[in-house]
Amino acid sequence: MLSLIEVQCPHCGARGQIMMPPVGAIIIGPCPQCSELVVVFCGHVLPLDKHIMESGSLDERREHLLGVLMEFLQDRIGRLMSEEA
Repeated sequence: MLSLIEVQCPHCGARGQIMMPPVGAIIIGPCPQCSELVVVFCGHVLPLDKHIMESGSLDERREHLLGVLMEFLQDRIGRLMSEEA
């Protein structure tokens, strides 16, 4: 059975459904509505800077992606820790 998840573009707000990616997968692609780049990670859609991802050096692209994912993880971990307190 295929599991679908609801997603929303953080750039334009377009909504849709995608098949649930494997745990830990990092999927990068364009929004079908606005063509801005997004990353899907752990069922969440996060915005990417298209200019950096398309024109930046390998190091700039790596740092940008790491920054976006780290901000997401720090927020999630912060919420988890505050719920335990």
